[in-house]
Amino acid sequence: MTSRRFLQLVRRFWLVVAIGVAVAGLLALRTASETVFWVKQSVTVAQPAEPTTPKTLEDLPSTAVPAATVLMQIVNGNHSTPRSNAPDATLYGEGKRDAVSARLRDVGGQWGSVIPNPIIDIQVVGPTPEGVSAQLTAETDRIATALATLQQRLHVDPTRQLVIQPPQVGPSVVEVSGSRTRARAATVAIVLLATGTLLVALDRLPTRAARRSRRTPAGPASRAPRILERRPA
Repeated sequence: MTSRRFLQLVRRFWLVVAIGVAVAGLLALRTASETVFWVKQSVTVAQPAEPTTPKTLEDLPSTAVPAATVLMQIVNGNHSTPRSNAPDATLYGEGKRDAVSARLRDVGGQWGSVIPNPIIDIQVVGPTPEGVSAQLTAETDRIATALATLQQRLHVDPTRQLVIQPPQVGPSVVEVSGSRTRARAATVAIVLLATGTLLVALDRLPTRAARRSRRTPAGPASRAPRILERRPA
């Protein structure tokens, strides 16, 4: 389609174009760069700091990894979470603005899971720094409580129970903000592109209808009667 033909479509369907421009303007005015706050903390499922019994093979990380896997299934329930095989994967990078996640670090590829260490990455993203800090503490406590409850149900010796070990250095809240100009430009571009696609579709609609009517065979009632000519003997 040439530019001249497109301009003809704009003149022909000017009402559709006007509605598209109005919608693009309204969405651009309402679009803003939402500032969010993000925090991350990695905890480890480990043995107590001062065990009262000698360590055996059951005290090695090979036992903590299955325990952490079951723990994440209990904590997350039926909500499936994507693998966190990249340490720099973030919730706001996934487009989330108010969410909490707890994921077991999985370094495996698309063919299977590989969990060498029982490390749980906890992330929180929200509108206020105080809110994300409080949610991080609450999520960490919830995981620790779930682990303790699980071991009590399995009747694990209290001297050999696993614990949630937080990092030595506390996490820091990061402020994340996007570009308002880019967000508005992307919104306007999407709406105008959709309007242009609609113009092309409206232009081709009568042509397709005419082609279908030509391809439709005539019915028996519409056929002209055939006259047989009699010849004299």
